[in-house]
Amino acid sequence: MDINLNLRSQILECSLNIEDAVNTVIILSLGITDENVKTRLFGKKPGITFKNKIDLLFDLQLLSKEDNFNLDLLMVFRNKFMHDINCNSFQNVFGLVDSSIKNKFKAFLNDDETIEDEKSCLYAFQNLYLKNLTVLRSIIETKKNRLQKRMDYFSLLHEQIKFQSHLVENITTDIINLILKPDAIEKDVIQAISDVATICTDYKKKQVESDEVKLFIENNNKFLKDENFQNDLFGIAFSENKNTSDISIESLINQLRHPHKRN
Repeated sequence: MDINLNLRSQILECSLNIEDAVNTVIILSLGITDENVKTRLFGKKPGITFKNKIDLLFDLQLLSKEDNFNLDLLMVFRNKFMHDINCNSFQNVFGLVDSSIKNKFKAFLNDDETIEDEKSCLYAFQNLYLKNLTVLRSIIETKKNRLQKRMDYFSLLHEQIKFQSHLVENITTDIINLILKPDAIEKDVIQAISDVATICTDYKKKQVESDEVKLFIENNNKFLKDENFQNDLFGIAFSENKNTSDISIESLINQLRHPHKRN
């Protein structure tokens, strides 16, 4: 019996590429960006079925109904050619599956080609494969961009924390140096308080008006105005404070200092 190894090999190659892309989407959805990280369920060894993986992508709302159906359609041919020795042609597959599969598959035929022709069916399968691969690669690119944006945002926060920490260190050092000056003990209390107040006022001005803070506020607003980013970062989409760019820098700093204070 001719098992049509050449056709099966082409189906297998396409199927492996699709499953690898599906695995990549799932891994990125888990927040794993390091390609060297091995997972038990989504690595080279089968952890869960291809069908389960497709269902998971749909449950994660990464696939439209059409995308989901097209992946399921490819899986039908994958399973038949890989696991049924009697399926050595597309016509054999059509004889074993529901008639709706054949009808849906017709949509991938090139113009002037017929479902009864094996070569035409192979071209149609390749069209189905490329459509699925394009969808998955688009999702992968989007996932990578969103993960990179999250890393960029945390880097932004980290730099602002470092800047504010340095300001605190500076004001602390200035006050200590003021107190430890040789003539500090000779000053009256009012003058000493005035000197400390001057240092604190200068600190507040740097905290609110410095270029570093202004740039942080500007970039922070850009990030948080993106509803997709809000959802990626917090798992929710904010409905309040949509016009955060209208908030003054000093007002925002005060909100950060006194989060429970109402205006």
